[in-house]
Amino acid sequence: MTRPVDPRTRSQLQPDGSPSPTLASIVQESRLTEPPHVTVPSRAQRTGLGPSRGGRQKDAVWKMVDVDKDDTVWCLRCGHLIHTQEKNHVARARRHVNEKCVKLPSQPKITDTFKPALPSSRLKEFQACFLLEPGVKLPSSFQLVTTYLNGAYSKSLCVMQVELEGQIVTIVTDGWTDMNGLAVINYVADARKKTYFLKSVYTGAQTHDAAFLAADIKRVIDKYDFLHVGAVVTDNIAANKSAWELLQPDFPRVFFYGCACHALHLLVKDTIFMMTWLNGLISSCKLIVSFFITKVWP
Repeated sequence: MTRPVDPRTRSQLQPDGSPSPTLASIVQESRLTEPPHVTVPSRAQRTGLGPSRGGRQKDAVWKMVDVDKDDTVWCLRCGHLIHTQEKNHVARARRHVNEKCVKLPSQPKITDTFKPALPSSRLKEFQACFLLEPGVKLPSSFQLVTTYLNGAYSKSLCVMQVELEGQIVTIVTDGWTDMNGLAVINYVADARKKTYFLKSVYTGAQTHDAAFLAADIKRVIDKYDFLHVGAVVTDNIAANKSAWELLQPDFPRVFFYGCACHALHLLVKDTIFMMTWLNGLISSCKLIVSFFITKVWP
């Protein structure tokens, strides 16, 4: 006969009658059987960037400069001294890197494209032309300014040499100022009813004295040695008249004289200068001419 079981201990028995484990034994057993602790790496260990700090991020310009121990800031690109106040004047460093650095790339980085000038319909028509002749290939810009331009110049010289064979020409010079305010001298060859452009020389800061004008005219005549030059026409200023005397011994059969149109222009200018009642009109005309010279319209 078995001993009756107390109802208070009935819940502590397992189905087979053995006593149930206590709460303390369960906790102790779980500590012995739980997996080992896994350490989660920190942000500094994962990225290698050090501990994260709050506040404003450093400007990217500091990656392009070097700061010495004495707080001197140097440009890593050109080696130029920017300032001596450590990382306190980011605007000065940014201005040097983006504007004043001597090794700054001349071509900025292209980050956008622009809309083509031709409308889409005209562009499609242009592309359709190549369907008829697929073997045709347009020249590049480099070929246009080198091979084809040089070929066109040589061809024009040959044409001029053939058309002017046996004819006596007059070299006409004209000094003026272009829309950018630069001094330029043009040379053309006049042969009766036809005029041929020879050369355009930008003189820059060179003074237009007698020696320079004489040497430049002689250089043009020697370059186009196939021309039979009979006369040279220049402006009527004193420097050109002195250049005639310097050129005459080298070209005894060439006649040097001043431009009649330029002389007439000076005559009218001196006559109007004495008419004081036209001063207001002259000032207005100069203002209009200056406006069209200095303003370049698209």
